[in-house]
Amino acid sequence: MNDWAPISAGKLKAARRLQSAKGREVAGELLAEGPQAVREALSWGKVRHVIIADDATPVATGLARTAETAGVPVYLADALGFTTITDTVNGQGIVAVAASPAASLAQVVAPRLVLILDEVRDPGNVGTLIRVADAFGADAVVLTTGSAEPWAPKSVRASVGSIWHLSVVAGVSFDVIVAWANNRGLSLLATATGGTPLQQLGDALSRPVAWVVGNEAGGLPPEHLGVANQTVAVPMWGKAESLNVASAAAVCLYATAVALHG
Repeated sequence: MNDWAPISAGKLKAARRLQSAKGREVAGELLAEGPQAVREALSWGKVRHVIIADDATPVATGLARTAETAGVPVYLADALGFTTITDTVNGQGIVAVAASPAASLAQVVAPRLVLILDEVRDPGNVGTLIRVADAFGADAVVLTTGSAEPWAPKSVRASVGSIWHLSVVAGVSFDVIVAWANNRGLSLLATATGGTPLQQLGDALSRPVAWVVGNEAGGLPPEHLGVANQTVAVPMWGKAESLNVASAAAVCLYATAVALHG
């Protein structure tokens, strides 16, 4: 690895700034940590450069070689310097600095399946929900103002690269999202205890749908539930009291994907 240029103090400092929301906003960039996230970022094609630790794993080293072959600059950081740009204990010693893939509602054309996150505040949950939406073929994930930032390192890491596979729109007011969904013919289905059991929705899932899930502690507020076309409950036959937001969303998105794709 010693044929790679050592990273300059300026580049290392710029990468550290991307650990803050303000730094990411100003630069329009984010940090992708670990081989899977870096691999997906490279496939997306807008990686500025890759930073590799001098004690990186063979997998990470091979990925850095792939980046270099593709014309992406690779810089070498010592172990101490590398720890200042990552909070991952086992990230395998590789980070990509990539352009933010932030999308706008106007860029989501003719959606059939959308996941709306209403003040979901844990970045790990946000990343997992983006991954779940990607797995079941959603066209977009839209996050209301008050949700955790999807470009934070923990969110990006939890998405396992899925932030580059579908449109992710952040920082939109709930009212704007509702108006947008209505204008595009999306039926708003909100998850809530006491709603219609999921298996009873029938043809409602075969039409364009936007699922709305609420935050981890309180779920959706009554005024947001009130604008949904229907509230839906995930049935459970075991003894668990409830599902977490990502598990519930996965069940709902799977059921909708089956209805949409046959």
